[in-house]
Amino acid sequence: MHSIWRLVLFSLIAMVSAITHGNWQAAYAEKELEASVLQRRAEMECRQGDWRRALLDLDQAILLKPHSGDLYLDRAKAKASNGDVPGAISDCSQSIKLDPKAIEAYVLRGKFELDREAYKKALADSNQVLRLNSRSSAGFFIRGCAKSELGDRSGALLDFNEALRLNPRDAYTLFQRGWLKSSLNDFKGAVADYSASIQVDPDPVVYINRGYAYMDLKDYPRAIEDFNSAVRLDCSLSKAYYGRALVKWHSKDFRGSVEDNSIAIKLNPEYAEAFVNRGCSRHDLGNFEEAFADYKEAIRIKPELAKAYTSRANTWLAVKNFKATLEDCKKALSLDPKDPETYYYRGLARRGLKDAAGAKQDFEEALKLDSDYRQARDALSTIK
Repeated sequence: MHSIWRLVLFSLIAMVSAITHGNWQAAYAEKELEASVLQRRAEMECRQGDWRRALLDLDQAILLKPHSGDLYLDRAKAKASNGDVPGAISDCSQSIKLDPKAIEAYVLRGKFELDREAYKKALADSNQVLRLNSRSSAGFFIRGCAKSELGDRSGALLDFNEALRLNPRDAYTLFQRGWLKSSLNDFKGAVADYSASIQVDPDPVVYINRGYAYMDLKDYPRAIEDFNSAVRLDCSLSKAYYGRALVKWHSKDFRGSVEDNSIAIKLNPEYAEAFVNRGCSRHDLGNFEEAFADYKEAIRIKPELAKAYTSRANTWLAVKNFKATLEDCKKALSLDPKDPETYYYRGLARRGLKDAAGAKQDFEEALKLDSDYRQARDALSTIK
């Protein structure tokens, strides 16, 4: 009798266990399905730019499916697009914790670290990407950006070269390599990279940077064409007007330079460099009081901008206030001790104050820094 009841009891336990297990499986499948629906809806909301709703859906999906690294990655992208870069980095880290070989998580985190200027962390993430996949163009790109910002420009150039060997039509890598070449004074190489980037994606920012490279090559007609193209593509970019103002100043179109600098300042009232260049143009038009006002505003905005003091020193020279020239040159040289123009202006002021020995020393220093500085050479020849 006991054995019969024991058999019945075991049968009941088995039935309850089967029912419970079946319910658990059904509940798990239901959660998986609901999380997938929420994830797909969040993707659509992201495409529409509705980051708030996307984040709400992804939060709910993660509650239903907390061990999904993909969900954390999706939420990281949404957070970054919504301006929450620290939150995006945190989600990438959680994705990596769930799957230490998740390359995309390291790539995304590396890019986000670049955005917040945490270059050593970006470098570490890019190295991990390349350990997991030695042919990752994204890994080389991130590492190149990090190295460039950390001062290893030759290493950065090698990484950008490798990234482009693996993905030769990546517009942003071409742009970054162009920018790096400009910083290395390889302006022809920069123009080539910017041009290749524009062929893939005609971005106004790339036109602006190519315009500056052409300006460094003294190819002013092409430079102004690029700044014009940037303005046509996006008339809200203050740097396009400032670049065009610089070209006009170099071309001695001082009124045109004042106009473009004024537009740049209207778009960005804190644009110190535009105030300086407008001051220089007003100086060349003989409007010294307006020039002084522009330099004063530039210094208020950016007191560490050496060019503002150097330019004001030149205008002090024009009104023969040699002592004020010396003061501004002293300040400028404390900020940038290798600017030949500042030494030249100080030399002129010292000559005006009958300090021939000091003037000679400054003209010689200007020529030491720039052996092609004709005005400094001519001024030196006047010192007995």
